[in-house]
Amino acid sequence: MPKYRLSINDEIKELDVDADTPLLWVLRDELQLLGTKFGCGIGQCGACTVHLNGNAVRSCSIPVMAVGEAKVTTIEGLSVSGEHPVQQAWLEHDHDHGYGWWLHLAWRVLPQSCVLYTIPQYTIASEPFNAPYRQTT
Repeated sequence: MPKYRLSINDEIKELDVDADTPLLWVLRDELQLLGTKFGCGIGQCGACTVHLNGNAVRSCSIPVMAVGEAKVTTIEGLSVSGEHPVQQAWLEHDHDHGYGWWLHLAWRVLPQSCVLYTIPQYTIASEPFNAPYRQTT
């Protein structure tokens, strides 16, 4: 098996995995980073979203050999203490949607946090389509 040297959440990890192993399974099975979830397996649902050099990508459809020197950030890597602005917005707006809400956490939080890196004046409330969803009874 080939050896890979990956930058995951600002730490260098050396791994012996098959070249075509999806990044998702490297994160979950090899590194025990369980915040990145398996959803559909075809890159459509977004449960497996991670940052690759600051861009939101679906880790289930990226083989580890394609990562190269890129910096990978998982939901655990945003802020261990939960202080990232997007994590705070989710906590503030009480996103408890019942069973399955956790599956979409990476899908919502990681893409929104990419915007904060590219547009410094952006806030979660500045775009109506990004306004927190509230379930009504």
